[in-house]
Amino acid sequence: QVISLRWQRPIDELQVGASIDVAIPRLIPQGTDRAWGQIVVTKNETLDVKPTGAREGLRPIDPTRDVMPDSRVPNAAVALEFHDAWQLTLQATRYELEDVKRTSIERALVRSVVTRSEQQSIQALYRLRSARQRLALRLPEGAQFASQPARLNGRSVTLERGEKQLLYVPLVGVDPEHSFVLDLRYTLVGDQQSIQVPEFPEDPAVQKVYVAVFLPKEFTLLNVAGPWTQEFDWRQSNLFRWLPAPNQSDKQLAEWVSQGISHPPGPAFQTDGQMYLYSALRPEGPPDGALRISGLHERSLALAVVAVCFAIGLMFLRSSWSTKFAVATGLLIATVACGVFAPTLGRQLLNLPTIAGLIMVGLAWCGWSANHIAKKVPWNRWSSASSTSPTDGTPHPDDPEFVEVRRSGGTIVTSGPDEDAADEETSSEPVDEQDSEQEDRDA
Repeated sequence: QVISLRWQRPIDELQVGASIDVAIPRLIPQGTDRAWGQIVVTKNETLDVKPTGAREGLRPIDPTRDVMPDSRVPNAAVALEFHDAWQLTLQATRYELEDVKRTSIERALVRSVVTRSEQQSIQALYRLRSARQRLALRLPEGAQFASQPARLNGRSVTLERGEKQLLYVPLVGVDPEHSFVLDLRYTLVGDQQSIQVPEFPEDPAVQKVYVAVFLPKEFTLLNVAGPWTQEFDWRQSNLFRWLPAPNQSDKQLAEWVSQGISHPPGPAFQTDGQMYLYSALRPEGPPDGALRISGLHERSLALAVVAVCFAIGLMFLRSSWSTKFAVATGLLIATVACGVFAPTLGRQLLNLPTIAGLIMVGLAWCGWSANHIAKKVPWNRWSSASSTSPTDGTPHPDDPEFVEVRRSGGTIVTSGPDEDAADEETSSEPVDEQDSEQEDRDA
């Protein structure tokens, strides 16, 4: 036989954070040798209840498993078991409820394919869990939808438009306790300068988001800005060309998003070009959370590098070799600084056009220096002297070693071929008359 007794005890209103002790009244059966029973405590969601130290003859039990079948209460907070005499005082504390996020994005992958016609084809895959009836989102301005822009677990759904460019995805038949996969597909007109992911204005809990950007193969990446982490390494494909090597492929990430969720596969998403992979935890909305990419066509970059090298070489062509060495040292320091503060740009500058331009500058400097030295050497005088010199050993008047000795009156005059030097030696010593007469006699 079950006896049910009910009573109430009014308690004054509790302020947030205040506590009150509640003594549990005890029923003492009479005329029995042994008393045994259980105490189950339920509470309001704004209260926290726990036994205080003043308790006797009680031991805690599991309120979901150890309670007698006839005494089980849904959402029981505390359960105790007593034998014979017991005493219990509970402490109740009031707390203020906080609104929790009703939508959680567990995994996400956004694939953006940039075409040569300056358009972006985008697929956004999300693994979510939501207790809402409709999921609000906002796509980048200018987004154009395909024939089936949204799918839930492979099933096509219709997007609903709202105010302020909001779109709503109806979550009909979705269990809040289980995850589902949302597949969005749309296109944008524009180049790769700004990669924006869809925005969820209801501020859901977001985990890690991956962005895979596919750029044309002839595009050279120079700089990346935004709150995103690089998820690839650079590898050298040939002597002077660097290519990205992602840590994971886009297909592996797509399987990671839908892992453990069985749904019919949707139409394949076509990709083309070189993939650059990035990730972020709780990325901000646009424009602060956009991934900004800067780069040039490989031919434009090569032309710019060669033009800069040609301008530097022409500017310092007439400078001394010490100045040229200082310029080369400055360029080396600038390259090292660029590799430290802009590693992507520094790596892309170490390519074949840069090496070719530096070689051209070096050859131009060496050729100009050789020509300048050749102009200072009297090649014409040496060639004329060698061509007019007699072969019998007789000195020629143009020979620097030829000296002419002639007599003029009472003086001996010597002269050489260098008329500009005017180095004439004149001897004013008188000639002995006897020697003169002897010479006339001999003659």
